[in-house]
Amino acid sequence: MFKFIEKQLEKRPVVVVSVIAVLAVAVASATGILGQVAAPIAKGWTALKAKLGSLSGAAKFWLIFALPLAAWALDWLLSGHLPSELLLAGVPIAPALWGFRKIDAVPWPVRGSLSTANPLAVQFDLKRFLADEIVSALYVRVAGSVTKVGAAPGAATGRENPEALVTAINARSTPSLGVVSKGALTARSIIKQGLFDRGYSIQETDVSDAAETVAIDFRLPLLFKAPGAQLPIEFGLPLSLFKSYIVEVLCGGRDQLFTGGTPPTWNLDAVNVELWADYDRGVGGKFHLTEEFEQIVVVTATQSDLKVELAEGYVYTSLLFLAERDNVLVADIINSISVESAGRSWFPVGQANAAMLQRWDREMFITNPAEVQTGVYYVAALRDGMVSRALDMKAVKPDVKLDVTLGAGTTRRVIVHGRRIVPQALTVQ
Repeated sequence: MFKFIEKQLEKRPVVVVSVIAVLAVAVASATGILGQVAAPIAKGWTALKAKLGSLSGAAKFWLIFALPLAAWALDWLLSGHLPSELLLAGVPIAPALWGFRKIDAVPWPVRGSLSTANPLAVQFDLKRFLADEIVSALYVRVAGSVTKVGAAPGAATGRENPEALVTAINARSTPSLGVVSKGALTARSIIKQGLFDRGYSIQETDVSDAAETVAIDFRLPLLFKAPGAQLPIEFGLPLSLFKSYIVEVLCGGRDQLFTGGTPPTWNLDAVNVELWADYDRGVGGKFHLTEEFEQIVVVTATQSDLKVELAEGYVYTSLLFLAERDNVLVADIINSISVESAGRSWFPVGQANAAMLQRWDREMFITNPAEVQTGVYYVAALRDGMVSRALDMKAVKPDVKLDVTLGAGTTRRVIVHGRRIVPQALTVQ
């Protein structure tokens, strides 16, 4: 209480002194103390009471109570302080240090009733809606209703249904600082990465190719804060350092999920693409320059040393390998994964480690026993959550090789989904 009065006395002494004086006179009058002081003061008080006695009740109210309070209120309004300063505790309200909100929503760009469609892009610029926040995660949401017409449904392509309606997600900043923030990420890799980010995958119920109108609602997360890191905030995206940050979502149609049939047509005119953001405020210091990428390694023959070309100049925090044949994840392509560089070995050559790597992944990361790991192999490089113990390739090129079996099918390939950083490369004052 005393600290509050002292604080207000420094800011607005006239108002505080006037209020204290009025209160003191009121208390003295009520307790009879005033009559016991020196005679001159008593005479003055008698004269003042006589004057006050001649005033009306309304005039007395305005003189004794309303005017000092009005003066206080006017002074407060002019000073522009928060309402919390009216609290006797004198503790100002803290600002909102984080937030979660929808950034924007746009219509699905592929319009009309079609059985096949070339993917079209929609874009969101975060800097139109956020300024100096630290982005922790973005969520692409696709929601609405699909109207399907046709008598002979087609066959499933093997891609994630319905999430593969989004064919790819890219995100780039200006200035780029030499990286592509999110590069050609697919629904499959985003969903499977969730196994190790949170311990389970999130995927919506499949949509059929039969004639009907059906609702869809799915989300694809784009993480910046690193799950399991000792200081996750250092992986956040500091928007204050960029003029723009564009998220591009490539949107397809029915042929991403089904092929053949009559074929039926799909109309997605009632579907919207939304972007949501999870962010922090009021954070400064050093941040990592982050990049999340996806690349395809085509398997053309059975070999023990299929090379995965990865760039140097980074610290790699994770590598996810997805083995697929004709769009379907399979367990008989990858036999072993080796990770070495400049005489250092994390996963040695010739270990036939694919099955044990999956077992390790399940014991370390996966919490849902119902999850299936077919064709999914994860190298968790952020050891103990420490950047200093990750795959340091800042000065040397990574030497990553796969032992693979070609097998049957038309298209055999391995999708490599990776996260890498330039440590402590960004500074926010």
